[in-house]
Amino acid sequence: MQLDGASITIERRKITGCLDLAVVFLQQHFAAIAKMTLGFAVPSCIASWLLMSQTELDIWSTLVLFVVLSPIYGSALTIAAGRRVFGSAFEPRNAFTALRKRFWILAFYVIVTRIVAAVFVCLVIPPLMVIVRYGFLAEVLFLESTPRKKVGARLKNLMKNVYSDLLGRGLGAFVFYAAAVFGLYAMVEIISSVLLGLPLVVGRVASFSGIKDELLVLVLSDPRFATVLHALLWLIYPVIRLAWFFCYLDIRIQKEGWDVELDFRIEAQRLNSMA
Repeated sequence: MQLDGASITIERRKITGCLDLAVVFLQQHFAAIAKMTLGFAVPSCIASWLLMSQTELDIWSTLVLFVVLSPIYGSALTIAAGRRVFGSAFEPRNAFTALRKRFWILAFYVIVTRIVAAVFVCLVIPPLMVIVRYGFLAEVLFLESTPRKKVGARLKNLMKNVYSDLLGRGLGAFVFYAAAVFGLYAMVEIISSVLLGLPLVVGRVASFSGIKDELLVLVLSDPRFATVLHALLWLIYPVIRLAWFFCYLDIRIQKEGWDVELDFRIEAQRLNSMA
């Protein structure tokens, strides 16, 4: 695999290895990915603040907003990253152009999978089972250009014999995501309280005896906390989505020997550029 002149060996990787690759990829394309992320994160954070400060909605409304918008951003990021792996430049503008062409198909599957995941939550079943089952939707739609009627069959084929492995990877990615967001939030809380004198949650608790109830109220209804959490979710999400993309590459290589196909595609583009 070629990433800006660096050759990365194609081998089977665990989720930790995919996260490492995601960080390396993010470092190499930081400016472009940062612009892509800000294009979604800033309006989303503003909407989160308005939802919490101007209405009686609680933090769940902002989380729903993130759950709806993140797959769209994640698909654009996947398209750009996939084309980079094929040997092309990392071009966010071209990625969004490709995204628009099949946007409504993506939207349909995102809505359906989110509804099913919500039903799973109500039935006390881990929604991760649904998220992983359709986790490679963007790759199948935009990188493989699979026809709409064959998307379900293609996803099923990718999951065959590796679904339990991907569940483990998905759980590992979720744990990393949660730990990273929690750690960053703790740092923001300390900086905001000590240096700025504007505590987010902990420093605003009036009495120790009622700390549990007061914390719950602040977490659920405070617009400041909700917006900071929203921003942190967007901050870490590119790493998680890129790591999942590298899981896709790993699965394709295991099942279909895709490393050979990638080599041929990269070589073909090199020869075309020389002609």
